[in-house]
Amino acid sequence: MQVMISAPETDMVFGHVSHFYSPDLGQYERERFLCPPGKMPGYHAGTMLIRRESFHYVGPFSALYQTGEFLDWYSRAKQKMLREVMLPGVVMKRRIHSSNLGILKKNTQTENTHADYIRVLKAALDRRRKNNGPP
Repeated sequence: MQVMISAPETDMVFGHVSHFYSPDLGQYERERFLCPPGKMPGYHAGTMLIRRESFHYVGPFSALYQTGEFLDWYSRAKQKMLREVMLPGVVMKRRIHSSNLGILKKNTQTENTHADYIRVLKAALDRRRKNNGPP
């Protein structure tokens, strides 16, 4: 909130994410599931604080995608030139466990999951072409 108050031109604020293994996760799963060490920039809905009017300017998350809905929203926000700040600190800790939805989807990805990412990318490129004209 300090950034939003001190820099009123800022539309959204993100923070970093750190990952950790759930204590109940066995060695086999620890070897199978990636748990990045340290912190990493968290471009994720769970780390985002955004002004209400900025969110409405971009519009809601799309219900068209099973995966990639934040990526779609964030690409629309970037195309609308929302101003963002990345905080240096960790604002979200992600527990890696055997029933993580993201891990399960990644390990059992279907054509629909891959197709969602392709559709998100195509929609972003189509918006860019429409706004910028031919290359």
